[in-house]
Amino acid sequence: MITGAWSVAWVLLAAGPTAQGVPSEVIYSKSKKLDFPITVDAARQKDMRNLELYYSTNQGANWALAQTALPTQSAFRFAAPTDGLYWFTVLTYDLRGNSEPPSPKVAQPGQKVIFDTKTPDVHLVSAERKGDSVVVRWDVSDDYLDLSTLQVDYRPMDGPQTWVSVPAAKERTGSAVFQSPAAVTVRVSVSDLAKNTGTAEAKVPAAAGTVTAAKPSELPSEVPVVPPPSASTPSTPVPTPVASGTTVPPVASPGSLTGDASTGSLGASARPSEVPPLPPTADAVQPVSVSQTPPRSLTPGGVEELSPAPSVLKEKTPGGVVASSPTSGGATAPPAALPGMAPDKDLGLQIINNRRVTMEYEVAKLGPSGVGSVDLYVTRDNGLKWNRVEGEHGVVPTPPGAKPGEVMRRTISVDLTSDGVYGFYLVVKSGAGLGNEPPKDGAAPQMRVEVDTTPPEAFLYAPKASSSQNDVLVLSWKATDNRLAANPIILQWAERKEGEWHCIGEPQMSNSGSFNWRVPTNVPPKVYLRLTVRDAAGNAAVAETKDPLQVDLSVPVPRLLGLVKNGGQ
Repeated sequence: MITGAWSVAWVLLAAGPTAQGVPSEVIYSKSKKLDFPITVDAARQKDMRNLELYYSTNQGANWALAQTALPTQSAFRFAAPTDGLYWFTVLTYDLRGNSEPPSPKVAQPGQKVIFDTKTPDVHLVSAERKGDSVVVRWDVSDDYLDLSTLQVDYRPMDGPQTWVSVPAAKERTGSAVFQSPAAVTVRVSVSDLAKNTGTAEAKVPAAAGTVTAAKPSELPSEVPVVPPPSASTPSTPVPTPVASGTTVPPVASPGSLTGDASTGSLGASARPSEVPPLPPTADAVQPVSVSQTPPRSLTPGGVEELSPAPSVLKEKTPGGVVASSPTSGGATAPPAALPGMAPDKDLGLQIINNRRVTMEYEVAKLGPSGVGSVDLYVTRDNGLKWNRVEGEHGVVPTPPGAKPGEVMRRTISVDLTSDGVYGFYLVVKSGAGLGNEPPKDGAAPQMRVEVDTTPPEAFLYAPKASSSQNDVLVLSWKATDNRLAANPIILQWAERKEGEWHCIGEPQMSNSGSFNWRVPTNVPPKVYLRLTVRDAAGNAAVAETKDPLQVDLSVPVPRLLGLVKNGGQ
């Protein structure tokens, strides 16, 4: 038997944080090649014949010989054939061929190493501009993700190429918002425990009105270009640009948004800090008028800046969206069963605008013991991690013609804390304890729901006379949201502030940014205009003019016909 000092330096790599479910003594390597140094007392080397390094890829169930080394060698050199978890141990042999320990199966593993050469998968879901802000959404995944390294950065496209860090929650699926009116490059990066780093980048254009060195062809196409007034422009002044306001969604939200008539805003008693500003544009939104009256306040883009505020409405639009007063609080009714909610192109994802989610389910093949338990599990990362949640159960009326006791139909409601994508999994046990098992981490959701309670942003600009068509007004707007509805735009006019509202064009139009309105003869000379924008979840935003706008652009054409003969003439 060998006695004396000898060792294999298992501490070659420093142990760090570990992934969930991985033993804390495991170390990580992003290289498949490792050296394990051998240290043997020089006085004892003469009593040793050799050392053998063994490894196991199934946590000790089977072992394979990796390499044999002399006691005078400096290290074992190991190359892993594949990624994964490896256990290592060493047997030492004396001059008579006896090993210590007798076999690798009775030896304690000296080191556990996860070889991981794959970089994390970083999916930049979206990077979108909302006014002067940029909203970034991401989804990251990896078997051994180190979320503490998640980083969101941006840098201006025109300026110092220095990355600026953005405060962001360390979540697999999350979002962050930062202020920057300039065009920027956004980057999301994260590392795993083996120090592999994955990144994703996206470019976000500048905010409307931001002065850049962009060529005219590079300016945002959704903002219409208004030519300067010419001699052929009607002499009747057209009102200055129309400010915009955003209503609350069908789900009541806190806060009160109002306006002040002295500032040209919408609504009736607004605090400017509560109202989204009208985004100026450097090239487009100018007063369409031949009046020489100077505007009250000019932005760098040359547009009169007004304080927008939402209208206080109790009017149901043809699109079916009810815009309620921002001050009308109170609880909202729970949504209908999810199969009736707005579907998304992402298969199986349903979009709602209420954080109280109510789902209908049924239980068939009930035995004499009936239902013993119904548990609901939720995931925020598409099944990587599941948690049980408490739900409120309700009864669904039995449909006509159904046989009593054939199936049990119920509802279950849960209150969610924030917007985002959720997955659900229902577990039902009989009174005898039989049924499906709770989902394991990695199991796919049975139902996926996106909760979106944020309304779109809607901006309605001053109409302008068409330069090529008589009696045609060009109505321009800007509508933004992560998930706009199909044909999300409704344009309307009314003779009075309180309505009746009439559609301009089709009841629901695409988000083209502008519409050529040939004003019908039955439209009064001055009207109120309204823009309604809907998203896929049913949230709505409304921008509406505070004062009526002149829409009669007819230009009288005089012509002398001759002298009138009178008496003796």
